[in-house]
Amino acid sequence: MLHARSDLGIVRGPVAPEVLTQTRCFHAQQVAEKCFKAVLLAYGTEFPRTHNLHALLTFLPRELPRLPEIEAATALSVYAVAAPYPSEFEPLSEEEFGEVQRIAEAVLLRAEGVVAQRGG
Repeated sequence: MLHARSDLGIVRGPVAPEVLTQTRCFHAQQVAEKCFKAVLLAYGTEFPRTHNLHALLTFLPRELPRLPEIEAATALSVYAVAAPYPSEFEPLSEEEFGEVQRIAEAVLLRAEGVVAQRGG
């Protein structure tokens, strides 16, 4: 969770002017990925080495409620490869980036609660 919080710090900023929005979106994806993996570890669940959030979501325990933000986080997988290939993406509006940040924050908040509840 420490690493997920660190990534969220980059997402939230402030950042230097040369930092691309796509780079911050990459870190938002990393927040979600690390949170999903922390929850899986807290439950003792084995999972594949992947950056695909949809694939990781399928390993989360069924008893965990699927909040809309958790489901929405799977769309962040695209940013796992966006930073090295920025020409494939249109610039994000402030509103679009705000949604990416909101999802990352919600996933982190939920994961912290689950991991703490599991004694992690």
